[in-house]
Amino acid sequence: MTVTLEKLGGDTRNSFIEKLKESFDAFVEENPGTPEGPVISCGEIEASLNRPGTEAYWALRDGQRVGGIVLIIDAERARGDIELLFVVNGLKGKSVGADIVAAAEGRYPSVKTWELYTPYVETRNIHFYVNKCGYKIVEFFNPKHPLVMPESEGGDGSSSGELFFRFEKKMDENEVTS
Repeated sequence: MTVTLEKLGGDTRNSFIEKLKESFDAFVEENPGTPEGPVISCGEIEASLNRPGTEAYWALRDGQRVGGIVLIIDAERARGDIELLFVVNGLKGKSVGADIVAAAEGRYPSVKTWELYTPYVETRNIHFYVNKCGYKIVEFFNPKHPLVMPESEGGDGSSSGELFFRFEKKMDENEVTS
């Protein structure tokens, strides 16, 4: 079944944030031994949605909201950043995430390089991006090579010291994830 993307409107913004947060927070419940507390705060989601150039979409399958994606597209450099991607709880493991990625890639065929970040502890995400979507790990952030969020991207110029991977996917002229 095909997933389509519907631009996020102001009237559904709060619902989008709630569903995204629920999806991310389920990680703690599904993975005993991970640090307690929210995986992502509402403030972090808001900052991502408010970043200049952000495009946010609900993912629809058969007219139902099954997830969402937050992108930053740099047409000049032919690059796309997947800021946030979520699948509604109860639908994980049913190809929805891969279909959302494919819909984003199809919507922006001029993007030649896609990029995203995910924490080291989220092995399910790492498997998904590498083995299902064709991304490659291109950088590993750790205490000796910290991930610093520039102030221009909503960070304060400091590093949290967390372990993160940066992924990239180079698109061929005729390649779109299916």
